[in-house]
Amino acid sequence: MDIEARPSTVPTAIRQMFGVVTDGQSYKNIAYLLLSFPLGSFYLVALVAGLGLGISLPLTLVGLPLLFGVLYLGRLLAAGERRLAERLLGLEIERPPSLERWSPMDSLQSVATTLERFTPFTHVPRPQPGTAIGGSSRVQHRE
Repeated sequence: MDIEARPSTVPTAIRQMFGVVTDGQSYKNIAYLLLSFPLGSFYLVALVAGLGLGISLPLTLVGLPLLFGVLYLGRLLAAGERRLAERLLGLEIERPPSLERWSPMDSLQSVATTLERFTPFTHVPRPQPGTAIGGSSRVQHRE
């Protein structure tokens, strides 16, 4: 009988199983997960409350500036979250356009003038004369 000498797979299995404990990235991932829940809760409360106040108070002088301030705060919070993910998770996330040149009127104008964003909504089928709303002009009754 010829017995071949196999390399021992036990050390590699142990390394695969317990290598996570010695990997520093594992602890960064855990830190990110532990930070994400309270930060996400804060983001949710702050942005929903701010948007709610901003939308409900547009007739006052406080409503629109508050609404635009909350939208700007959302961009800042997203930038902070991006930096946190880059540092702790080692990811490279594309940065959004600069906020230095951002103005609310430019954003509204770009949305209003860019028809490409609204192409799914441009075709609305019109009912043909003589047809019902459901698309059938004939109504059949059972006798």
